[in-house]
Amino acid sequence: MSSAKNPVVQGPAYTLRVIWACMKKDIKTALTERTFTIIGALVPLNVIILLSLFVVGGGLAPTAVVMLDNGPYAQQFYDAMSKAHSFRLQKVSEQEANSLMDVGRIVAIVNSMRASGRISRCR
Repeated sequence: MSSAKNPVVQGPAYTLRVIWACMKKDIKTALTERTFTIIGALVPLNVIILLSLFVVGGGLAPTAVVMLDNGPYAQQFYDAMSKAHSFRLQKVSEQEANSLMDVGRIVAIVNSMRASGRISRCR
């Protein structure tokens, strides 16, 4: 029979000494490697700035909807998209949607389903 050794239980003073030693080592490294410290601080700031731009500017994506079918399913689809609070919808023809996309006034073109059930080309 082998006897299992119990792990040594240390008190709070030992834990604080370990934390203090790690903190001193990290501060020393941060002061020595200033470039990496600056990069380490700028990357999270950059992410916060980019995410805030998406929140402020990307709330309602201008989207063209080409209604190829005016049936109840196509209308339900359009209503669901309009209630999603993610799109600024415009009902346009396919030619007008392509010209709006080329000019940069919209970010997506969504085509409704045809009566045959086939999905038409999306851009």
